[in-house]
Amino acid sequence: MARRNMGGRRGSVGDFAAEKATKAGLDVVGKPPVDFKILFAGGTSLRLSEIVGEEKPVLLTFYSSMVAACDETIQEMEQKASLYEGKANLVLINCDGVRQPADKSSKCQHGTAMVPEEYSLCFYPHRVLIHKDGRVLLNVGARG
Repeated sequence: MARRNMGGRRGSVGDFAAEKATKAGLDVVGKPPVDFKILFAGGTSLRLSEIVGEEKPVLLTFYSSMVAACDETIQEMEQKASLYEGKANLVLINCDGVRQPADKSSKCQHGTAMVPEEYSLCFYPHRVLIHKDGRVLLNVGARG
């Protein structure tokens, strides 16, 4: 398939969309996170601002149950969670809208949410690291 010139850029429409999403995602870095509501297993909910307000770093991992790489990421997060217990909040967010059943053995918080577009979720898994002072340090998604 021939590649078309997209406004001075060479590449596919997917490359153009990814580049645009990456630039948009950088807009949140260094700023307070855009707030949204997270629904947790068991029917409880919290706003992101309530989790960030605990004065610990927060790692949000957005995933889709339809992406194989996300399964590996979830397992990795669960394995490393005990290292960060009490030091950071690890939150796994299913973006398919499927609420995961409560798992008492999990050290990560599992939830689902409608994520604001400012985070530019384009590829899963997608991670957002929030400093304990409330600034977004990293906003990056997997590619491919």
